[in-house]
Amino acid sequence: SSGPQNAVENTRRLRLALESLGPAFVKLGQAAASREDVLSDRVAAELRKLCDQVAPFPDEEARRLVVTQLGSGLTLGRCVAAASLGQVYCIEKNGRQYALKVQRPGLNRALAMDVVILKGIARFLRRVMRCFMAAAVDPEQVVDEWAKTLWDELDYKHEGRAMEHMRDALCGTVGGLVIPRVHWELTALRVLASECPGS
Repeated sequence: SSGPQNAVENTRRLRLALESLGPAFVKLGQAAASREDVLSDRVAAELRKLCDQVAPFPDEEARRLVVTQLGSGLTLGRCVAAASLGQVYCIEKNGRQYALKVQRPGLNRALAMDVVILKGIARFLRRVMRCFMAAAVDPEQVVDEWAKTLWDELDYKHEGRAMEHMRDALCGTVGGLVIPRVHWELTALRVLASECPGS
């Protein structure tokens, strides 16, 4: 049948399919969620779940990654948020509370595979577009540029520097804006520590 219930189920299946395809496809769904000018409200609302309703990965995997990145001696608190590229834990160090963002295991390999698949799709689209219209945009170039931003997101030291830059540029001029300070001693390529809001 093609009734409203079927449409709801199809949008749910789309979200679940993007989740199962890997991190690049989740990010693609997140980007699409903001395009309510192109997607129906129902589809956009379902895809927004990719922004804040992603299942967490096991705490034991997060602990192993933290030990690999920072060494032992740090106890993870509870997981307070999970997203497509990582999840956040509360930690305490020297009597202060921090939020520790821990990257999902296996992201580099999964993202590399996703990008290869997306580039293949982009090459196909470029051929199709040439047959039917003058292409103003090269889909493969779009995937390349988008992949570069995804690779940058996997470097948490880069993210920390961006946070500090934004904090320096904006917090003094935009009233009420709070961008947490990065705790560099607890930050590495795949983990990022910052002040907890309110601390």
